Amino acid sequence: MNLYFYHSFPRRGGQRVGLKILKSILQKGILLTPELRRLKGCEGFRPKSFVQRRACFTVIPRARLKGHTKKFGKFSLEFEGANLRKFGALPAVYLAGLLPQGQILDNAGSELARHMLAVHDSLRRLWQMHDNGSRQEKRLAVAVLKKIKPEKKTVQELFFTMQALLNLYYPTDDARWTKPLGYYEQREWKITPNFVHKRVWHYRGLTRVENNELLKVNPRAFGKRLLGKRFVARCHFFADVGGHNIVASVRQIIVPRASLVRARRIVAQSKYPTLRVVGV
Repeated sequence: MNLYFYHSFPRRGGQRVGLKILKSILQKGILLTPELRRLKGCEGFRPKSFVQRRACFTVIPRARLKGHTKKFGKFSLEFEGANLRKFGALPAVYLAGLLPQGQILDNAGSELARHMLAVHDSLRRLWQMHDNGSRQEKRLAVAVLKKIKPEKKTVQELFFTMQALLNLYYPTDDARWTKPLGYYEQREWKITPNFVHKRVWHYRGLTRVENNELLKVNPRAFGKRLLGKRFVARCHFFADVGGHNIVASVRQIIVPRASLVRARRIVAQSKYPTLRVVGV
């Protein structure tokens, strides 16, 4: 049984939106999108939210794709696993969520996630003190880092390590969206904007023109607000790493049969005219 990695879209919107997103991917790369993750409070910490940023890929047999697309979108990019891992794809980090009628230690996963966010925020404050604090705060930050971190790693690198874990984090279940263990059954992998290759960041923010283009594609989805910012303002494009292009590595593009002719035309006019497009 062959397993492939699928990036499916659009979760909301019909075939017209799917074709526009496909065209955008071919022009600019895969969009890393935000998701609001609400972390429950625990002893010593109040509830707090964290905005994840990632592109998601689900590992399933080809025969299960039809059921998957009913929820996540009728258009899919199919990847070989080895090809996708070259671009930093990692499996989601699953932690058990708090059960509605739970007791004793069934909250261990949600508590661990909240503690991870606390470490992440502490490293952010230390970074801000080091770079932008008063003279006294800068001296304190340098002394703390010298005392606790003798390795040749910057506080920024430690911060982005924690942020990567939070971007990879998923609860095994979330009563608002899935059945018990629903997220875990997705077998999800993610690409997150927390890694560099040869000191180069490969996850660029969007220009004002690109923001407006996406707002026209799907104003409801890209115009909603997450913690004070528009959804689109928290997105990044991802395409090239070390001379390799993630779109060029697509095994095939799978689209609804009714959109096959238009999808093939879009691909033929793109930078990747030889990509295979099939209809289902």
